[in-house]
Amino acid sequence: MPELRRDFLKKLAALGAAGIIGIRFDGLLSGKSITEPDWSAGDAPEQKWYRRSYRRHFFDMHIPDWDPAFFSKFDPQLILDNLLLENVTAVALMFLPHTGLAHYPSKVGKVHSAFEKRDFMREIIDLCHASHIDIIMYYCLLYTEWYWDTHPEARTVDVEGNYQHAIGVGNRHAGTLCPNSKGYREFAMSQLEEISRSYDFEGAWLDMTWWPTVCYCESCRKRYREETGGDIPEKIDWLDPVWVQFQRKRQAWLAEFGNQMTDVMKKLKPGVTVAHQSGQFAWGSWRLGASNELARATDWLSADTYADWPTQSYINKLFYGMSRIKPWEHLMGWGYPWMKETIVTRTEEDLRCRAFDAFMNDGVMTFLEAFDPEGTLNRDNYVRGGKVFADIKKYEPYAGGEFLWDFAIYRSFDSEVPNRFEPSSRKELLGDWPVSGGPTDHLPASIAMARILKDNHFPFGVITRKDLDELGKYQVVILPNVAMLSQQEVSAIRDYVEHGGSVYASKYTSLLTTEGQHPGNFGLSDLFGVDYIGETNEVVTYVRPADNYKELFLPFKEEYPSTLNDTQVITRLKGTAEALAYITLPYTDPAGRKYASILSDPPGIDTQYPSIVLNRFGKGKVMYSAGPLEIWEYSTQREVLVRLLKMLTSRPLFFETDAPKPVEITMFEQHDKKRIILHMLNFQQQLPNVPVQDIRVTVRMNHKKPEHVVFLPDKTKLEFNVKNDILEIMVPELKIYSMLGILYKS
Repeated sequence: MPELRRDFLKKLAALGAAGIIGIRFDGLLSGKSITEPDWSAGDAPEQKWYRRSYRRHFFDMHIPDWDPAFFSKFDPQLILDNLLLENVTAVALMFLPHTGLAHYPSKVGKVHSAFEKRDFMREIIDLCHASHIDIIMYYCLLYTEWYWDTHPEARTVDVEGNYQHAIGVGNRHAGTLCPNSKGYREFAMSQLEEISRSYDFEGAWLDMTWWPTVCYCESCRKRYREETGGDIPEKIDWLDPVWVQFQRKRQAWLAEFGNQMTDVMKKLKPGVTVAHQSGQFAWGSWRLGASNELARATDWLSADTYADWPTQSYINKLFYGMSRIKPWEHLMGWGYPWMKETIVTRTEEDLRCRAFDAFMNDGVMTFLEAFDPEGTLNRDNYVRGGKVFADIKKYEPYAGGEFLWDFAIYRSFDSEVPNRFEPSSRKELLGDWPVSGGPTDHLPASIAMARILKDNHFPFGVITRKDLDELGKYQVVILPNVAMLSQQEVSAIRDYVEHGGSVYASKYTSLLTTEGQHPGNFGLSDLFGVDYIGETNEVVTYVRPADNYKELFLPFKEEYPSTLNDTQVITRLKGTAEALAYITLPYTDPAGRKYASILSDPPGIDTQYPSIVLNRFGKGKVMYSAGPLEIWEYSTQREVLVRLLKMLTSRPLFFETDAPKPVEITMFEQHDKKRIILHMLNFQQQLPNVPVQDIRVTVRMNHKKPEHVVFLPDKTKLEFNVKNDILEIMVPELKIYSMLGILYKS
């Protein structure tokens, strides 16, 4: 296959006349060209399809059959021609879309009328495989209109007893089915078996593997009674173990469903890799039912997220950390701002920035496009996408390695709880899309922390429960309002600190168990150096510097402390823990009518309750914040948090830079090739980018001797200096993306 692929790529070079292949990338290339050492890294014969595939396409085909014109112009050869223009290495084909109408001659379900007399899927697969393009088989779970129409017993039912028809895209989405419906499970498995036996594909992509709603159908009620002996609760209360037990059941049932769908294909196709739509991990609330157990059903994480860049940076690192195989995948529709738009498309520079954003985190950008109802495609999009993928292609031989970071943000799928643990309104049990949480909830706080780390060029990643045995790899583990921790998690974090690790934890972290128990103190109280007492009533509070740490908090002072737009937890110091700052309250409660200043709530009541605490535990350090400092928005406030986080480090960071905030750097080490790869991306809010000049970068070499620093793939030299194990380079200019290689001796 690799030799054939090289021949194929040579043939694609003929497309250069169209301006698609071989364009010169507009990043920095300077200096004298060198030929030694050999930096080549071609495809190895044992490479799996996903490791050699950084250019993918995803066809969106959710088109009904009420009009005979629909799909009447569907042309497999034209589809292939467009894919070749785009330089893709893999394509996702929809065998069963949201309509529930099969795009293949199914003997189990209903076939779309346009696909009844001709097996288009087989034709496209044969054409793509002949051109060495791998196939990802798409199948939609749970959001399946035809089955919903014909099997009312399988429908999701809300708390008020009504059938649920998905409302995420208005009334035009699909009917939603319950994963606990035995009949639906058997139907889905039968179709997946049918497809797996009949078609040749390398990967499978299963969509919508999340809870469509909080379901109260008879299947769910019956199963819950059998497993617990009780009835499903109808009140959301995270301090009620009965409610929490139901949520854990929802997570377990969905994980069982996802793993069952994966296993049915792997049993028939042992070599196939399976991805489940992973949006529930990226942005889903508790209602979607994400869990670490569900993540085991997916070989690679993949989702279309449509996030801004700082949020996407967090998602990229979450997906990297969770994905069993690399690269993970980010789907991006050509339409702006998302798939609802079919005519207004993203600019080439926008697509390029987003493609390299995935690539620099060892992910792949997959361009997602919806067919026109008649089955036609806009060739111009493929030309534009082909130019972007031609740029990606040049850097593929140098992709991969061990992602190196110092700060690890801990993501908990059990901690999606509201501020003050207030019982949620009944309406949150209705509908199918997540209800947005407050800015201090665990996920928004995690994303806010990621934004601060990215903007200040702290090498960071995102970890989950599966990484508990490897916490020692990181200098600092960050627990942003992680309210619910299991005993396993508490023990692992305690052991990590005892052996020299550092932790930043905020607000409710470890206050509840994952079973919903409230022991009355933090599970990590000994690490934090405080005991829990309660919480302020005031939703506007202040962080007042302690006498010994005034310089740390400038420009904020004792009489002018920094605002925190949230409550703070009231605690009592214990042991040798030291308060870096204290809580100051406003003159009056912001919720009342009495005020000291009509337009604001100025600080007026100094307390001796600690706001920020530093504690030494074993060989490590822990910083506990009574409020989530990570939600600080203004630069002067974030500079304070940056200083606080630096107090937790014990050695130089993997890299440091004076680059402006729109520049992000990631670092990988390829031990087998004895080289370090630095990815640099300039992704400004307003495009096209303004080039950034003279970027200083330092790299901690860990006692490795650097021999060459070059720009890749051109292998042009860059001067460097080394002092005290720190390599220093100056990058003269960065337009969009640059890759630097550091070859070293051990």
